[in-house]
Amino acid sequence: MDLSIRAGATARLECAAVGHPSPQIAWQKDGGTDFPAARERRMHVMPEDDVFFIVDVKTEDIGIYSCTAQNTAGAISANASLTVLGEKRHRRSRKAHYIHRL
Repeated sequence: MDLSIRAGATARLECAAVGHPSPQIAWQKDGGTDFPAARERRMHVMPEDDVFFIVDVKTEDIGIYSCTAQNTAGAISANASLTVLGEKRHRRSRKAHYIHRL
C-alpha cells in the first residue's frame, strides 16, 4: 500500500504475516537498512502489531519501504512507497489599506 502524507505528520506502515514457525519481520528503505528516521529516533517498530511508524515525517523519509517476513519455510516481501507532501503553508490574510489625504 502506497502512502502520501504531509511533512510533520506520522506515517504508519503495516506488515503482517502468519506461519509456523512464526515469521520474523524485517524492514528496509530503498533496499538498505539506513533509515534517516532511525538515526533521528523518529522511527518506531511495534513487533507485536507488525506496525512501523515514522513520526514527524520529513522529505528525507521519501522512498520505497520493504517488509520481509521470513521463517524456515521461506521468505516473502511486500513494498510500499512513501511520498511526503510539502508542508502546509499558512497564508496571511491581506487587507486592503487605503490612505486618503484630506
